[in-house]
Amino acid sequence: MRFGAKKQNEFNSKFKNRSIIVMALILSISSVIAGLLGLKAKQIPIFTIFIILLFLIGKFSHGIFYTIMDRYFRNFTNEYIDTKIFAVKNLFVNLISAIMGIMASFLLNKMSTAYCMIIVGIIFTIMYILMGKYMKVRVGLKPKEYSKQERKYDELKCI
Repeated sequence: MRFGAKKQNEFNSKFKNRSIIVMALILSISSVIAGLLGLKAKQIPIFTIFIILLFLIGKFSHGIFYTIMDRYFRNFTNEYIDTKIFAVKNLFVNLISAIMGIMASFLLNKMSTAYCMIIVGIIFTIMYILMGKYMKVRVGLKPKEYSKQERKYDELKCI
């Protein structure tokens, strides 16, 4: 994860406004592939190495994702509002994590880990594609293209 966080500037300059979606898709698609390989890992033991590599790619993606996400959250804040924004963000992330944990435990009770990875990966891939389409016209605009309300706490406005 730390290595991914160090590489985030390079990654972000390459993918620009699509960085978060690219990271999310890498993570969800690697989950699907790991699940598919997991189905055959008992018959073909070399697949276990590929599954481990896919998990490493996932952790690398996490490192980049969270660093870039925090930078994006800071873009429209200042020292007066950022604590509130990050508190709400952390509350939301942890709430969603708890809900996902409950759903994952339900799935794991019904089927094997490999099938769960495939199902969750497909669901998240679809969600990320839809989210990318929704965000395309709303995120990554030039500063003048955002409304006054969205730029309310922008530090650049004060300079």
